[in-house]
Amino acid sequence: MSVQQPDMPPVRADGLQLAEDRRVQERIWTAERVSHVVLLLIVLAALAGVSGSGGLLSRTTLVSESGTIDAPRILRWDTAEDLTLRFADAAPSHRLRLEGPIPHGLFIESIQPQPSESRAAPNGITYDFTAEGEARAAVTLRLRASGPGLVSLGIALDDAPPVATTVIVLP
Repeated sequence: MSVQQPDMPPVRADGLQLAEDRRVQERIWTAERVSHVVLLLIVLAALAGVSGSGGLLSRTTLVSESGTIDAPRILRWDTAEDLTLRFADAAPSHRLRLEGPIPHGLFIESIQPQPSESRAAPNGITYDFTAEGEARAAVTLRLRASGPGLVSLGIALDDAPPVATTVIVLP
């Protein structure tokens, strides 16, 4: 029984004697460069706020006839986030109506200041706020998502028509 010896690779100009397939190595280098660019884009997107909680893209400002709404654009599942409403006019009372998947898609953990009255309707919840002395110009709701997905929400301040927004809930 004879043992067959493998062919010896040629000696390169730099003195190394090894067998290499240059095309395979160039493909590996190309894949490495592409993966570095993809990872860099993921890090930049996270810094911009695409992963939620911070960054320019994680929040949006909606304008209504009766005020402005600072709302999250991207939420993380089971993480609390603030929704801030600023009423445009000074009045002894204000009304907030939330239309959509409340409480099915979002849970309201807290409301500051506390509403004087709340009413449930088939299409959402209405909160009434009264001022003590001067009119309260802002309301903050702390929201928590019940699961990942898209949540569409309509927000109406006082008697203005609702402003629609869609929140992306990431796992």
